[in-house]
Amino acid sequence: MSMKKMLKKIKVKYSVLLVIFLFLVSCGGGGGGPNAPSTVSYNFKQGMVIPQMKLLENNPPREIYPRSTFNIVVGVENIQAYDMKNVVSQVVGIDDMFFQFYQTKNQLPLLEGRSILNPKGEKHFFEFSGQSLDLFQNAEKQNNPYFIKLSYDSTFEFSDSICINSNLYDTYDSGCKVELKKSYSGQGAPMVVSQIEEIISPFGDGGGGNVEFRIRISNNGGGKSDSIVLTGANLGNKEILCEFQGAPLDKKVAYFDSGTKSSGFFNSKKDILLICKSTITERHSYMTTLSLSFEYDYVIKKRETLNLVK
Repeated sequence: MSMKKMLKKIKVKYSVLLVIFLFLVSCGGGGGGPNAPSTVSYNFKQGMVIPQMKLLENNPPREIYPRSTFNIVVGVENIQAYDMKNVVSQVVGIDDMFFQFYQTKNQLPLLEGRSILNPKGEKHFFEFSGQSLDLFQNAEKQNNPYFIKLSYDSTFEFSDSICINSNLYDTYDSGCKVELKKSYSGQGAPMVVSQIEEIISPFGDGGGGNVEFRIRISNNGGGKSDSIVLTGANLGNKEILCEFQGAPLDKKVAYFDSGTKSSGFFNSKKDILLICKSTITERHSYMTTLSLSFEYDYVIKKRETLNLVK
């Protein structure tokens, strides 16, 4: 075999190998292998999430002796997907016959939530300095149950793809199908959009109609919320009209349990209903995004005990 033919044969082999290599690289470039690094960032705005509140170890001590000083140190960790504002930590229910505190209330303007830049969320320690007094004569111990109370303001957002179709019985429309009811686990906060019911009323002339969303908002965090404010509502890029059911005085605000019916909306239940409406102008089905944003206040309590011993 001549040198020219040999070089040509080698060149063809390398070309084939190069094509195979490029094919394998292009197929594996999506990172789909089990050991491939993940390129998808974690979505913190999901599930029901509440701030973590825990006493620092030995603060207070398990047993406190008369005429001694001690601290209550409360660690608060914001693992929500949203910032906590106007954060207030308090110790409530202290019996001043046995314990005295220099202050029972601490404040913090902001505690950041979880994000890509801060995946663990921000943590802060609230310290309360106290002093024990004497036991009653002949008493061996005195137990004082009390509460750690955490209150704050925050926000949460909801967004999901929704099918809009005014021609519900059009068998020739091969687009999306309307889901009459959808359920959700949460959006990274104790207040959650838990369910959406979609109701479409066609105009009857073969095109267009009205759509109504019945949005159930639930307090699943075990704490208390006095009010929730709707700060934004959009269907696609269009703002839609919404009102809380039973809130005639202010359609943008709902009161969960304000203690007085004169506040505009009184509801001692865990859930509240938001009703949003819009007009459909398109004749065919299409997918769009329903987006909602809220502000709310929240209070969490945790029971603890101070043990005064002889």
